[in-house]
Amino acid sequence: MKKMDLCPKNRRNCVSSLDGEAKKHATDPLPYTGSGEKALQKLHDLLRETNDCEVVRSESYYLHCVFKTIILRFKDDVEFIINETNEVIDVRSASRIGHYDFETNRKRIEEIRQQFSEA
Repeated sequence: MKKMDLCPKNRRNCVSSLDGEAKKHATDPLPYTGSGEKALQKLHDLLRETNDCEVVRSESYYLHCVFKTIILRFKDDVEFIINETNEVIDVRSASRIGHYDFETNRKRIEEIRQQFSEA
């Protein structure tokens, strides 16, 4: 089973809901009810409709997407993995380059969280 890495300690361009994450990188996972697989499919469907998102890997328990920033087209990797024990989808969003992202990754995850809860 695929595992996600923690955010690099020396960079401020990553957020993650994984246990053990440093406070500056911490964000909440996406809660769900029912089947984790169905919840991830719901998320997958939502992300497919997002213009700046490309789903590059999709499995029954894991999604990997690449988002491109609007202006400079920088690529950010966003991963989602089912945590059935806690009935949440853990998330990690990280810029591929640079050390600071002006909170782009955090804002993106908050927007996805809102859309997911409303879907």
